[in-house]
Amino acid sequence: MHGHNGLVPWMWTALVADVAATALFLSPLVVRKKRLLVLACLLAVIGAWIEKGMGLIVPGFIPSTLHEIVEYSPSLVEWKVSAGVWAFGLMVYTIGLKAAAGVFVQSGELETEASTGTQQ
Repeated sequence: MHGHNGLVPWMWTALVADVAATALFLSPLVVRKKRLLVLACLLAVIGAWIEKGMGLIVPGFIPSTLHEIVEYSPSLVEWKVSAGVWAFGLMVYTIGLKAAAGVFVQSGELETEASTGTQQ
């Protein structure tokens, strides 16, 4: 839009992350290497997160209702809020996993190393 290219680096980053994740997921090597699988998953989440936030929501407000084009980049406060939301979500997920594992152990559906007596 005539020199207004503040979102271009965000979209290129999302595109590169999504293409790299797709290439990794299509490779049979990823099934055998757990680190590559984790990397592919992280790239997919990061690419989708950037694309849905900076590529879908922000451009919906450009140009404004007054037909003005304003460059946007997230502030430090917005980054901190985003990190806090992710941290809270991961904490809830961790607590849920701990509760579910306890239920499965008590019901006998999940055996632990301590209950079977085997250690490596």
